[in-house]
Amino acid sequence: MSKYNIIEVILLVVLLMFQQGAAYPQEEAPTLVLSLQDCLKFALQRSSEKEIIDRELESAELSYRATRLSYLLPQASLNISTPGYSHVRDFFDIPPLGRRLYEATNYNHGATLSLTQNLYTGGRLQVSGKIDGYNSTNNRDPEEIRETRTGLQLSLTQPLLDFSSWGAELDQAKLDLKSAKIKNHQDLLNLEREVYENYFDWIYARRQLEIDRKRLLRLELLVKAAKVKWQSGLIKPDEYFNLQAERSDLEVSLLEQENNLAELEVKFLSLLEVEYPGDIDLNDRVDWEALRSQLAVPEHLRSNSSVQVITAKIDLERKERTLQQAAKSGRIQGDLSLNYSLLGRGDVPSESFDAFEPNRWGVNINFTVPIWDGGSNSSKVKSAEASYVASELALEREKKLFDLNFRSLVNKVSQQNRKIQLYKEQLKLSEEDFEIAKSQKGEGLISEESFLLVESDCLQTELNFFKAQGDEILARLDILLSKLPESL
Repeated sequence: MSKYNIIEVILLVVLLMFQQGAAYPQEEAPTLVLSLQDCLKFALQRSSEKEIIDRELESAELSYRATRLSYLLPQASLNISTPGYSHVRDFFDIPPLGRRLYEATNYNHGATLSLTQNLYTGGRLQVSGKIDGYNSTNNRDPEEIRETRTGLQLSLTQPLLDFSSWGAELDQAKLDLKSAKIKNHQDLLNLEREVYENYFDWIYARRQLEIDRKRLLRLELLVKAAKVKWQSGLIKPDEYFNLQAERSDLEVSLLEQENNLAELEVKFLSLLEVEYPGDIDLNDRVDWEALRSQLAVPEHLRSNSSVQVITAKIDLERKERTLQQAAKSGRIQGDLSLNYSLLGRGDVPSESFDAFEPNRWGVNINFTVPIWDGGSNSSKVKSAEASYVASELALEREKKLFDLNFRSLVNKVSQQNRKIQLYKEQLKLSEEDFEIAKSQKGEGLISEESFLLVESDCLQTELNFFKAQGDEILARLDILLSKLPESL
């Protein structure tokens, strides 16, 4: 078969495949319409941003749990020494015997089991047992020495003078968890508010695009009529050209609005992380009364998120400042160490298990007197002090602004409610005008251009009414962002 015949066969197969595709077109996926509640569920249940928020809180909870358990339960550890073997051979000068040859073979193995318990006082209690310890030394001169060490010892270490460290680690873990819970509450509300805002912006942009398209139709009718009048000498050329320029500007504005709407769609769907093969649209029918009931505005706020965050931060910095002051140059530090052998003879060799006696104990008190550290600790103390003072000033400022901000937010909700009532009255009048215009158009009493003007004005009033209600919902969310749940 020649190459031309091969090409003809390939073209025939492609043509048949195209005809089959045209005869049996693939069924397109229907448009997925999402309500506001659907969008909230996607964001608060499936989005990676929600996953990140949850994992941050989970990390803080596990960190606190680990710290708390270290004060409730001991930590066990097992240290195993594998069998070791060594051979030593050397000459030693031993007057007056002269040079003697020393040769020994060592063999040892063992294991130690320890239980360590952190104390709230900053100390540490440890119970350790040496099990299966064996050491064998075979020397030529003396007889072979074998020792088996098995013991059980209790030891306690406790700071004496640095009382500021008592429970410092656990207190800091508690404050870290509280701060994490406050941040989690704010992050979730911010995510919810982002969903509301993006949802409303998408609907705003889409409705405004529809309104301006109707205005463009009206302008095209005006331009056609003005062209006839201009050619007939009934109007000046400027009036006709001004209408053309207005139409051109509106066409450019429509292109920008279409691009903006596409960007809003991408941004919103990225936030929701929705995967769907077909088109996605939003249901702009919102149950405003249900939303207002769900986002009820409190009359008073006893606690504020920002105040609580700063307060928790101050508590942490106060503890840090105290610890740094304890380590400051010139502060004497003392430690108490106690140990007691419950079983065994410590380092004394024993050839028999029956020879064990609890006959060893010890007490040690150690004082450290810093003389000079080059100014390192003093600088740390000054840094902690400056951070603490700055946070206290921030707290006082936040407390002063809190009442003002709360009253401002409540006043904003009230203003939006008044605006809603005004737009509601305007919308009622506009809808009446539209119904009259629709009737007049059907009877041929008004032109298409006049009808489009009334229709676009009615749609614009409806959009203004929708915007006012959306802004009122966002204002309610801003208030709830300042409110701290009683559980925290």
